Amino acid sequence: MAQIQYEYAINDSHQLFHIKDVTPDIRKKESFTCPGCGLKMLARLGQQRIHHFVHDGQPCGLESYTHKVGKLIFFHRYRDALETGSPVNIYADVPIMCDHCSLGPCTLEHQFKKMDLTKRFEFIDIEKKLNDSLIPDILLTDNEGTQIFVEIHVTSPCSKEKLQSGKPIIEIHLESPEDFHILLADPIQVYDKISFFNFPWIKRKASQQECGKNLQNVFIVYPSGKCYLPGGNDIINPVRMPRGSYFQPVQFSGNLTSNESMVWESERAYYAGVPIKSCFLCRHHTPEGVFNGVYCSKKANTYETKKYSAAGNCPDYIPDPEVFNYKDVPEEYLEQFREKMKGLYESGKMSEPMREAYKGGVLTVRMKKLIEDGVIRWAKSVSD
Repeated sequence: MAQIQYEYAINDSHQLFHIKDVTPDIRKKESFTCPGCGLKMLARLGQQRIHHFVHDGQPCGLESYTHKVGKLIFFHRYRDALETGSPVNIYADVPIMCDHCSLGPCTLEHQFKKMDLTKRFEFIDIEKKLNDSLIPDILLTDNEGTQIFVEIHVTSPCSKEKLQSGKPIIEIHLESPEDFHILLADPIQVYDKISFFNFPWIKRKASQQECGKNLQNVFIVYPSGKCYLPGGNDIINPVRMPRGSYFQPVQFSGNLTSNESMVWESERAYYAGVPIKSCFLCRHHTPEGVFNGVYCSKKANTYETKKYSAAGNCPDYIPDPEVFNYKDVPEEYLEQFREKMKGLYESGKMSEPMREAYKGGVLTVRMKKLIEDGVIRWAKSVSD
């Protein structure tokens, strides 16, 4: 295994030094320690190898080093930007949401929005303990007291407590020191390395002209009971769909494959009282087929890789929640789900099929995935 070449160290004044900024004279005047473990480090400035720091003893692991240095790089960059009036730009993936008709809310498209964090957030702290005992990696605060957490994710993602705090969070994923360049880029914009949580302003509402009743990210159940999940780039015009079709905005929960999304949305439609027929819901299917297709015990134990909607014409089709893939969930999430359903029912916002399902008790069946805040809004029949 190749030896890790550490690029960063801190001096006695807690300044972060990159090895390229260390000259022989500085090496004589300064002593350096590791940001990760606090042990002494030596600056190697030889002619044969790339300049680097090494531990004066047993080196620490990459995880603690990467996490600590990542925090310090962002902190020093942001603090220097505030002092010099320079921007710290970051790109956010902004969904354009439409809620102009009874079929919404749905996502028309996504755009990237560049934000200069320093324009609003003029105060920065590192590892500051808050009153609720949370300790964000980086805390950004504006003049009104609004806060943003900046979390550096190496191997452990943002904690459940922080996610549930309601604080806006920017999580930056660093796999190794090779990713430090992400924190120094202008703008910070690596799509699969940056996540936003609890950001109410990271969205844009579509105008009525943009809507046009063309939908993306919807799950369709036809009057026959067969279902369809369009691809990510498909645009659906509900006017062209058969009368009585159901449209269900897709609920993204985790990193689901297209086939997993089909299973998940089929089960949501079933629990909403939609008369759906899908092999993934049938008593005769087994969960092993989720990634590869439908495994049907009535068809000589063979995979039906493309005909999940064959249930629409199958005399043996029997929907059975006991064989659903997503049915086991902690009780705390069940209670949250029941409260949301109760609120929708009492407010009169449920569709008629969903109201009937709710009154019949079917909506208390166990479900596996988190019910995302504000997303629950179920299908309505298209009657014109």
